[in-house]
Amino acid sequence: MLNMYEKSDMQNCAITTTTNLEVPISHLLQSNAGIIGKRFTIKGKITEVMSDKNWHYNACPKCRQTLIQTGSKWFCVDDGTYDKAVPNTKCRYQILVKISDNTGTINGTVFDQAANQLLQQTCEETLTKENQTQLLQSMKNREAHFQVQAEQDLKNRSIRCTVNNANYLQPQTNYTSTSTPSIPTPKPVTPPPKIQNTSSAKRSLNMLEGPEAMPSKKTRSDDTTN
Repeated sequence: MLNMYEKSDMQNCAITTTTNLEVPISHLLQSNAGIIGKRFTIKGKITEVMSDKNWHYNACPKCRQTLIQTGSKWFCVDDGTYDKAVPNTKCRYQILVKISDNTGTINGTVFDQAANQLLQQTCEETLTKENQTQLLQSMKNREAHFQVQAEQDLKNRSIRCTVNNANYLQPQTNYTSTSTPSIPTPKPVTPPPKIQNTSSAKRSLNMLEGPEAMPSKKTRSDDTTN
């Protein structure tokens, strides 16, 4: 029977030789450096968005690497220095996040294509909005499939990932602010006429006819005497 370590080695071997395999996050975190550069699929949720960090950058029009501005010049690590403003420069997403499933949490960076898929708008469009932080935070706590590439986290000496594609498992519900529907005022209901009982009707009639209509006790007494 295979012991625990042999099973772990087999899991690492399977991960390193398969691309776009759906794996739990714990398998990535427990794997060795052999998975660096490999692509996998994670089913989980973004549980934290570091929207206070630099979540966008100016991309080189040739290689899409970061352009660094120094005075009036722009510098690209791969393509060198540009002496003037670079035409067709685009702002692109690079959002630092934490992705979690029921086995663990991994640090990651959501790049432009995946962020466009999740936010349904380009980085340049997001930069024109006043509620930028709220928009970025809207990616949290929604289950999705993330296509990631494993990388070495030199700072924490662990595995991290870059997210290149992402799709929510359920479409986002668009909530629109609507006014509370007015409740129609009910029409007044005329109550049915009140029916008086016989004794009450007699009393009302006697009051209208006056004291003459009421036979006095004296009169009845005189009649008896005669």
